[in-house]
Amino acid sequence: MMVHFISRALAVVLAIAAVPVIAALQSSRCPLPASPPSYTFIGGGFHMQLALEYPLAATDVRFNFDIPKSFFIDEAEAEQLYRMEVLSGDPMAQGIDAVVMADITRAYTSLCISSQYFFDIEAPAFNVNYTSNHVELTFQERSDDDAGRVMENYLSEGSAREEAPFRARLVIPIHSRYDVLNATRTFSLRRFITGEDSYVRRCLTKVDVTGRADPRCPAGTYSASATVASLEGRPSYKTCLDLPVGLLDDLPYVYYALMSLLVAGAVIVITAIR
Repeated sequence: MMVHFISRALAVVLAIAAVPVIAALQSSRCPLPASPPSYTFIGGGFHMQLALEYPLAATDVRFNFDIPKSFFIDEAEAEQLYRMEVLSGDPMAQGIDAVVMADITRAYTSLCISSQYFFDIEAPAFNVNYTSNHVELTFQERSDDDAGRVMENYLSEGSAREEAPFRARLVIPIHSRYDVLNATRTFSLRRFITGEDSYVRRCLTKVDVTGRADPRCPAGTYSASATVASLEGRPSYKTCLDLPVGLLDDLPYVYYALMSLLVAGAVIVITAIR
């Protein structure tokens, strides 16, 4: 009787002692779900990409941000061309310099995009009836075996994930439009070609990410935010862009240049057919 009691007591003690060890093992395989996300523009001008980082161990991801009217998302385009990627944990390869280890888009359900206002992709900024548009992006890890195998490569014990703290990101196409129209400056061929002194800076000031984590993570849910200030001093993350300013006096020249290109293209096509 006494031996049985001692055995059970010893088992309880060992179980209690093992809890921190198990938690440590779980944490070692769970990439800090509460760590602040990072985001960056990739490219510039009128057509670029927006990269939003999220915890690799997330099974449910929700991004929220307010996008200035200077930018817009073609929702149909974004839902076709988005992708999810695993990034190297190399601290020297982040943001626009990130090294992509694998495309994991097929491990998730389709991206769902919703916004407070409809994105009019043809309207100039001065004809948009809002200052900023609230955008929400959501997706979940798929439950089928193929998706499970993809994520196990990075989350299971003894996987490559233990060699480096991999991160993940969502990449979507994004565009900008003329934010300001200058009606006083006269036409200059040099400025028309170089764009010198004809830019205005606009920023995506904050991104929030929330969701649920892999069951092996100590925390079941996560919530974090990133801002321009939190990413300051990290040049590989571009949270602001210099957008071209539209010059009213340039419009006739732009029109004639485009018409000339159209005519030249038509001539080339007709000549090639003959």
